[in-house]
Amino acid sequence: RYCFDPDGVVWNDYCEFRQALKNANLAADADDFERAFNLWAFASELYRRGELLADWRYSAWCQDQRHSTHEQWLDALERWSKVQYQRGEYEAGLAMARRILTLDPAVESAHQLIMKCLARMGRRAEALRQYEDCARALREVNKSPSHETQQLYRKIRGK
Repeated sequence: RYCFDPDGVVWNDYCEFRQALKNANLAADADDFERAFNLWAFASELYRRGELLADWRYSAWCQDQRHSTHEQWLDALERWSKVQYQRGEYEAGLAMARRILTLDPAVESAHQLIMKCLARMGRRAEALRQYEDCARALREVNKSPSHETQQLYRKIRGK
């Protein structure tokens, strides 16, 4: 027979994941990037364990929360990659933005960041090809590149 001990210590990866993201964002806001990176890495390890409530994949009651968790993770990766770019860590920012696209190929901001990183690294032709990849991915979801992305493309092309 099993029972729940209300005075016992309870740990779950979902709560730890959400707390790690919250603390990472607070650390980044305070320019404590080492702490933010460590917390984002910890959240990454937790997220890699698997989809939220994977055994209940087709149960309607948890689909919204699963989607919300996925969106929180994409937002965290995006923030992490932007901080890396701002710090001049273009290879790391590039890798993180590409990771975002493996999760959702239509995240336009990730395409933009890849273009910026490649351009900063002197890889102009690759940056221009990334625009084409972006346009293709957005077409698949009935969208087109934003004005901002088009401007970035023209700026890189004009160099």
